[in-house]
Amino acid sequence: MNIAFSPRANVPAKVAIGTLLMAAALFMEGCSPNDPGSTPTPTGPAATPTATVNPGSTGPSGPGKSLQSMSAGERIQMPLKPSETISDGYPIIRNVGSSKVSITAVDVISNQDNGKLRILGSLTRAIPAGSADLIGIQRVFPPQRDAQGATNAIGTIIDPFDVDKSDHEVVVGIGVTSGNVEISGLRITYMIDGRTYTQQFDQSLVLCLGRPANSTTCV
Repeated sequence: MNIAFSPRANVPAKVAIGTLLMAAALFMEGCSPNDPGSTPTPTGPAATPTATVNPGSTGPSGPGKSLQSMSAGERIQMPLKPSETISDGYPIIRNVGSSKVSITAVDVISNQDNGKLRILGSLTRAIPAGSADLIGIQRVFPPQRDAQGATNAIGTIIDPFDVDKSDHEVVVGIGVTSGNVEISGLRITYMIDGRTYTQQFDQSLVLCLGRPANSTTCV
């Protein structure tokens, strides 16, 4: 480092240099890592949430949030034959509100950019809370296994859980006529005391045609 001295300075050069060295030493001591006042500001990434909640799929009860999903979300891929249909048993819902819920519509949310989807119908089935006796996913619609008591979803009335202690499995019939289709969720519309509400339940189900016979994925 080059230090320039003014010709008007009356301080000898050695004294000036000594003063500078002493000031530098004091400055370094003041910035010691052991000094609480010198703690550096963290530069790493900020903490991020480890989970997110889809509005409407879970959360507090009340009008517009009366249905709560009791299902664990999964990512599923299923290669299909052109003649196959699927029964997709998702979600399992519970009426955590205080009034009866009457289902008026069940809509599949899907990305059909690379394929074409057919909706064959929707069913609901009352099950005891926590039951493992589920329709789940079957390669046929209407479902043939564990389907006792399944009825048309439209018009189904679900009592508050505190009244009947039951959950309801929602089952949608699906077919694919071409390409790949990804189903990202299900939208359920229902009425409470004459008012209409809608909730969305996320999932990830990929269906595809044209894969080799022994394929287990769509990629």
